[in-house]
Amino acid sequence: MGTPFKFKPTFKGDFVDGDAKDALIASNEPFEIEAIRIGTKGQYGSQFYLKVKFVEGSVTGMTGGTMTFPAPPDSLVFTRDDLLEQAHDYLKANKGETLIARLSQDGQTKLITIEED
Repeated sequence: MGTPFKFKPTFKGDFVDGDAKDALIASNEPFEIEAIRIGTKGQYGSQFYLKVKFVEGSVTGMTGGTMTFPAPPDSLVFTRDDLLEQAHDYLKANKGETLIARLSQDGQTKLITIEED
C-alpha cells in the first residue's frame, strides 16, 4: 500500500480557536464584542456566539471572528453565563454599542470580563 490518507483541514473559517483564546489569555489583550447570539441547537449544544473584533496586530493573527462559549443548559459556569446573557441583552437594546472584554482562565475554565464605565 502507498502512503495512508491523512486529512489536513484547509478551511479555518472565522471561529476563534483554542490557541487564539490561549494567546488572548496569555497577553491579556482586550477585544471588542460587537454582538452576541445565543444558539440552542447544533453540534455542540447550546452556545453563545460572540462577534468579536481584535486590535491591529493582535496576538491571534486575526482581525475579528466568532468566539464561542457553551450556554445554559449545557454550561455550568454560572458567572460567565450570567455575564454573557446580560451583555447579550445590553447589546440588543443598545444597537451600535460595543463592549470591551478580556479573557482569563481559572483551572480548565475560560472566563470573560467586560470593562465597565
